[in-house]
Amino acid sequence: MAPLIIAERRIILFLVSFIAGIVCFHQLDHTALQGTPLWHITGAAFCVTFVLAIIYVWLWVRARSGPLLGMVMFSLFCGTFGYALAALQYSLHQPAHLDAPFRASVTAKIIDIDGRASGRSRLWLEVIDTTPRHQNLSDARLRLSSKDMPKGAVIGAVVEMRARLFPPPRRILPGTPDFSRNARIADIVASGFVTSDIHVVAPPSQLSAALFLDGVRANLAATLYRNLKMPAGGIAAALIVGDRRFISEPVYDLFRASGLAHLLAISGLHMGLLCFGCMAVLRFFAALFPKMASRVAVHKYAAVIAVLIGFIYVILSGALVSAVLAFIMALLVIFAVLIDRRALTIRNVALAAFVILAINPIAIFGAGLQLSFAATAVLVMAYETSQYRPPSRRRWFIGYMIGIFAASVLANCATAPFTAQHFGSFTPWGVLANMIAIPLTGFWIMPSALLYVMGLPFGLDSVIGPVFASGILVLIEIAALFAGLPFADTALSPPGYPVLMLLVGGVIMS
Repeated sequence: MAPLIIAERRIILFLVSFIAGIVCFHQLDHTALQGTPLWHITGAAFCVTFVLAIIYVWLWVRARSGPLLGMVMFSLFCGTFGYALAALQYSLHQPAHLDAPFRASVTAKIIDIDGRASGRSRLWLEVIDTTPRHQNLSDARLRLSSKDMPKGAVIGAVVEMRARLFPPPRRILPGTPDFSRNARIADIVASGFVTSDIHVVAPPSQLSAALFLDGVRANLAATLYRNLKMPAGGIAAALIVGDRRFISEPVYDLFRASGLAHLLAISGLHMGLLCFGCMAVLRFFAALFPKMASRVAVHKYAAVIAVLIGFIYVILSGALVSAVLAFIMALLVIFAVLIDRRALTIRNVALAAFVILAINPIAIFGAGLQLSFAATAVLVMAYETSQYRPPSRRRWFIGYMIGIFAASVLANCATAPFTAQHFGSFTPWGVLANMIAIPLTGFWIMPSALLYVMGLPFGLDSVIGPVFASGILVLIEIAALFAGLPFADTALSPPGYPVLMLLVGGVIMS
């Protein structure tokens, strides 16, 4: 029946229109609009969106015989809706900013910590008081770098320090990242450097739900770092909770040069292994009781449990863009399983992108969403195409290795232009490295990681820990092997967004 099913692709056109609306808003001169709420632009955009929605509904009711006109009108609606959401997001966030560098003594609460183990730590702070006072720093958020970090400086703690503050950096050249725009969406009024020792004034108390979860995540990452020898501890913290603070710069460079850096970010690979691995295990144990399994839709109950596990995983990982995209995609796939529909379709990928961009429109400019969406979309398109082919009679192992090779080639080709755009590099050995690293991650590292976390409350981490750490050390050796090959980290000039738009348009039209 597969050749008789026509894949729904119109949603890609609507998604492109939605993204175009977001991009059009951010092409405005934000330097001139700095400090402006932009409510007039937001209101006008929503009014136009409402009018287009009414026109589309009228056309759908009165003129169903003209689908082309309806598609055009709905595309316009998606574009104006994207523009309106981008304007709303920009208006809701902090318009205040520093006009010039400023030295101050800062008392603030720590709301997040990131950075590298071998570099400077970066503190995200919520200001309580400054000396001297500055009106734009009242209850503001700061992002400060520091070489030293006292043990008591944890999420939720109140600290005091002297700092050199600067306005958020603006775009240097057309096409380069606009850090001032990103800072405004993150409510960052200023960034800078700590110029004194950091003194802990008060320990964490009365944490909000978000800060409490961040604290749990940070504590779990610190536990992994302490219990597992370096560098395995840092990699484990990145794999389980998405905290890359404990990965040293040389180790991270190995993963980046070998094309395996995506394994350090919680993405579709990790979410798929966790959710669908749990589904497979639950169905396996249910099959041991054939009478019960024949009467109950075991796969649907297993799917619901997998959703809950995936949700907990997203919360522990800090709800990063790549993790949220992977979870929404897994949620759509599992929902399709629950209603007995096709699971892996480009429609589900587009719906996941719609949801993420509706919640956070500025995510379209980040490398995380672009790389994740490019790889996922190309792989799902290839999967849909493979459904029209007759089933292969190869042995499962040969079929699995061919699948890994094909997926690595497709994902590498899909993400290469975006990698060059954001990082100015290309890794030609990434396909071969992933052919070894992905099975290692799927069959050794991630299952042992799940068992390790489940065994922590029962004191079984000392039993599972060596198995988990050994897999990570093998992964690091694989990264070092491919990073040492010639042309492992080839520098490329960024192609520019017009070229990327042309490439994406060609893939969509094909």
